[in-house]
Amino acid sequence: MRSSARRSRATLALLLTLALHAPGFAQQTRMATVAPQTAQQTALPPASPVAPTAQPQQTPLTTFDTLLSADAYAIYGEVRGLGQYVTSKEVLELIAPMRLPGGAPPEALDLFNFMSRHADALTTARIMFAAMPTRPQLPDGIGAVELSSPEEAQKFETALRKFLKAHTTATTTTDVPNVDSTTTKTAVLGGGPVLVATAPPRARVRRGERRANARTPDKPGAPTVAPFYLKRVGTLVVMSDTAFKFAQLHPADAPLLMDEPGFQTARSHFPSEAVLVYFNTKRIEHNAAEQRAKYEREAEKQQALMRQAEKDAASGDKTGTDEPAVVVAEKIDANGNIVANPNTGNANALPKVEGAQVDPSLFPKESPSPIPEEEATPAATPQKLTPEEEAQAQQRRIAEQLFSVVPSLLFSGAPGSGNSQWPESIAVAAGFEDDQIVVRALLVNETDDGPQRPLPFVPLLLSGPAIAPAAAGVVPADTDVFVSASLDLPQMYDYVSSMLKLLDFAASAGSEQKGAKDSFEAQMGTFEKNSGFRIKDDLIAALGNEIAVAAPAQWLGVRRGGSGRQSASQPAHGPVFMIALNDKQAFKALLPRAFASVGLKGMSEQQLFEKRGEVELLTFAQGAVALIDRYLVVAPDAATMHHVADAYNNRTTLATTDAYRNAARWQPQQVLGQVYVSSALVQQMFEDPKSALEDIDDAAVRDVLLRLSAEPGAVTYGVTKENRGLLHELHVPKGLLGLMSADTLISQQLGPMRGREGQAQWALQSLAEREASYKEAHNRYGTLEDLKRAVRTEPGEEDEGEALFNPQVEGYDIKLNVSGDKFEATATPVDYRKSGRRSFYIDQTGVLRAADLSGRLANATTPPAN
Repeated sequence: MRSSARRSRATLALLLTLALHAPGFAQQTRMATVAPQTAQQTALPPASPVAPTAQPQQTPLTTFDTLLSADAYAIYGEVRGLGQYVTSKEVLELIAPMRLPGGAPPEALDLFNFMSRHADALTTARIMFAAMPTRPQLPDGIGAVELSSPEEAQKFETALRKFLKAHTTATTTTDVPNVDSTTTKTAVLGGGPVLVATAPPRARVRRGERRANARTPDKPGAPTVAPFYLKRVGTLVVMSDTAFKFAQLHPADAPLLMDEPGFQTARSHFPSEAVLVYFNTKRIEHNAAEQRAKYEREAEKQQALMRQAEKDAASGDKTGTDEPAVVVAEKIDANGNIVANPNTGNANALPKVEGAQVDPSLFPKESPSPIPEEEATPAATPQKLTPEEEAQAQQRRIAEQLFSVVPSLLFSGAPGSGNSQWPESIAVAAGFEDDQIVVRALLVNETDDGPQRPLPFVPLLLSGPAIAPAAAGVVPADTDVFVSASLDLPQMYDYVSSMLKLLDFAASAGSEQKGAKDSFEAQMGTFEKNSGFRIKDDLIAALGNEIAVAAPAQWLGVRRGGSGRQSASQPAHGPVFMIALNDKQAFKALLPRAFASVGLKGMSEQQLFEKRGEVELLTFAQGAVALIDRYLVVAPDAATMHHVADAYNNRTTLATTDAYRNAARWQPQQVLGQVYVSSALVQQMFEDPKSALEDIDDAAVRDVLLRLSAEPGAVTYGVTKENRGLLHELHVPKGLLGLMSADTLISQQLGPMRGREGQAQWALQSLAEREASYKEAHNRYGTLEDLKRAVRTEPGEEDEGEALFNPQVEGYDIKLNVSGDKFEATATPVDYRKSGRRSFYIDQTGVLRAADLSGRLANATTPPAN
């Protein structure tokens, strides 16, 4: 029954968010008392009992824009024009694979059918959902649908109630005492089960029993909390997980969410997208802080309880034995105190701790015997370190301290600072544009001042000025992953320096040994003096803002445009790192001193570089460096750098390809960052649907796969500067979603068969390995019985050998033939096209061969397995 209720809530969430689940939506159940109300009673409160001359106070009409106050929820979302999308060709094509057996859950398909049936009403309707309440006594989640007229709202309410009733299991009527000492009965009102309060029982329920009932809501006979609560007022149909009043959602003196500046900015940026989700990060952080404080208070109470219990256990009443009294808590009395087990003979009660219980295992049964003074082991005298050893130990401590705070520097700002790097709010919108799904996220800051962080959870990254990226004109055309960003390196250096200075201050406050010469500032000054250049004023000043990383599919283990395996004729080139140069000549002049600072002395600028066309190269054991155009390029090996240089000299770079230009066409000329993932790499993430057609017998599945394109298109991403924030934009080809659905269908259709093929392949390879070992020991190949007997003679391998060489693979017939100095082993499907498609063969050469031979035996002429 509880499982059915959870499925109903999931179905409701899918309706309200168009398959975008809002975090924190109702997952926990709670007891509630609900009295049925009419729409008129909800909208207008009863007249105040005053003199006839006084005018009754009127409540403003509840509408879509006045439903929620700004401080009600931290997450808010809208779905616009839902009816238009559920009947569009694009959505129908995406949903088609999910309708096949093994596709989407039945509840999701029923939900989609419900939306399709009411597409006309939902085309002009607006859908709202909200989650993560920030005020007490609010539902965990709430949703609302605004229709075109009250009549349409009434019809939709009836249909929605009927749909929810069909997907909700009604509870049986049961009387139980609840936490408010009232008797509750479950009933079905208008198709949805709710809780209705009745008169209090005559017999008073004791406090301890109420607590027990509250702790065990799932015991037999207890009612199940209603999965939904539905109300209608005007053109609105409102639904939540528990009972509510409209006055709770928007108190009279509270400002509206629609008037919040951050929300207005989000709506103005995304006025027509299909889905809009608004996150108020300040309220989310406030909720998280309250939860942390609550957990800390609970932990302090538990620790206080344990300390007091240990104290009472050590000095408790004596009962005629030398053993200390042990307090075992079992229940809470009427005053909230933890009461000891009467069986122990200890009548003491522990201090009052709300809702706490003591685990008996926390207390020892015997006191540890003290060590006699004469037997106590004397403390070891610390050995005095030499100055060199002390210096080495100090260096190790500094290194350990630095590595321990690196995660804080990268992901959470100053250690212990508590300063949040997240923006004031985040708005996410999604919709269809041509043949792509476009997702945009606006990070709204309180002001336009201060550094811009493209990734709030990585505060070290600080955006530089908007640039026109040119690194794509340097990397080779076969680049499949390309990332470029504008970063403010001087500010990033200052940020790291300030964090390390804070660490120095904290370390000096807690240690008398750490002096001024050991500080980061002093060590950096010494390094700059010995090296002959300054990090920020010389080195960083010579560098520009654009930083880029590029990698081919080969480096990821994928052959570009192939079957996913890399051929011997295609060497795997590595990734390339690039950074723009402000002053190329100044940087070249710094290189000899930079290399000298790491031990490579005596090298002049002329000795460092060699010419390869228009590229200046420097190759050494750890990698290669080049100056190409106005970029410093770093590669892991000489072969990769030569590939980059040749591509640049031949003008076969990524920027010259149609695939890259077409994919990045939507991006503005000036950006803060961009990402490009080629269609070739995206395609290799999934199986080509056309290649699986011949193995699938289901005509419906084959028809869906035939209509899918094996080339989805590239994935692109960009970041731009907006007023009071940053705009992140992601473009995903719709064909990618089709390939995801096709991949799931293929796995369901062919997964069991391919699993049996894999077992047969593994069995033959294992058999060949054992044959090689047997021949090395006996100078001949052995039969299956010979191999079994050989395994039995090896201690501890009897069970493994029997399982390994018993030719029984489900769905396959495995045979072994030995003839003189040769052996042949085959694995053939027993029921072709059901138990397996491919036939396998292996011999003394160790080459596994496999092919679809229509159920015939494979032999030495069968092609090698891929």
